Amino acid sequence: VASDQVTARAALRPNLAGQNPPSGCGIAKRAGYENLVAHARRVAAQRAARQALFEKDWSRAVAENRPLLAEAIGLRERIASLLGYPTWAGFATEIRMSGTPERVHAFYDEISPTVAAATARDLAEMGQLLAADGHGVRVAPWDWRFYDHRQRSDRYGVDGNRVSEYLPLDRVLDGLFAITSEVFGVTYRRVEPVQ
Repeated sequence: VASDQVTARAALRPNLAGQNPPSGCGIAKRAGYENLVAHARRVAAQRAARQALFEKDWSRAVAENRPLLAEAIGLRERIASLLGYPTWAGFATEIRMSGTPERVHAFYDEISPTVAAATARDLAEMGQLLAADGHGVRVAPWDWRFYDHRQRSDRYGVDGNRVSEYLPLDRVLDGLFAITSEVFGVTYRRVEPVQ
């Protein structure tokens, strides 16, 4: 068992003592690293555990991935240059609805004030919850999932575990395949693994 999984399990222990994880949380159905860490960061009441999980999760495989990322960026720049574009963004946006990087920036500039105002309100509310828990009002990156989860529960009565009961994966995938088949005119068929 990886040390990150041990840390995640330790963070969950106070929240799930004496009970199985909720059936819709993902852990009971898909016991993978991503689900375990994401769930732990949503429900871990201990701030230090959330911080440890966040830092481990965000720094995993950095040494292996940094050179690959640098290579990918270099290849993108080379492709764009060979095709006569000043940047990869110029190449990538040309065939999309946005058309140009400038239109993307203009769109972001247009929506940023509204998004920033809503974010500031949410962060202020999260800061109040954080302060009520004795941690000051500055919401750190590792606090966000936990207090977002609490806000959804407290303010809107949204329980992700209950919502997921109405969205079983098989039905969601069937619906996704049906819609994309109709919209894009594609047909899906199961391909059995080669033995």
